[in-house]
Amino acid sequence: MERDDLARRLRVLRAERSWGLIEAAKKIGISANTLADAESGKRMPNGPTLTKLASAYGVPFAKFFTDAPVRLEDQGDRVRVTVDSEEYIDIAAVVATQVWEIFAEKKLAEDKAEELQKTFAAALRRSFEGFAE
Repeated sequence: MERDDLARRLRVLRAERSWGLIEAAKKIGISANTLADAESGKRMPNGPTLTKLASAYGVPFAKFFTDAPVRLEDQGDRVRVTVDSEEYIDIAAVVATQVWEIFAEKKLAEDKAEELQKTFAAALRRSFEGFAE
């Protein structure tokens, strides 16, 4: 995920609610500096902070990554990624990779990220193949 894209999405969500920076930070449960850094693209929020942001703004976690109909569900030690249509599989695979990087707090090399995306895409395609039978 591009920091600038996430930063823009966060600024829009706060503006839609007409919340000031300090007010939003209090509602989210993070410091105003953390929110300001995320909204400016200075720093990427970690997984727990993104979870707080999604909860406070009342949006699905996937909203931070894409406008496509991709759903992310926190299942404790894993995140379930689902899509309604095969046309969104590649987008969902990119999102799944980005989520993995955030929660693992590890940026993958480009070739490793592509390999992980292919693995996620293959798993999602298999789930659609099961419904086609």
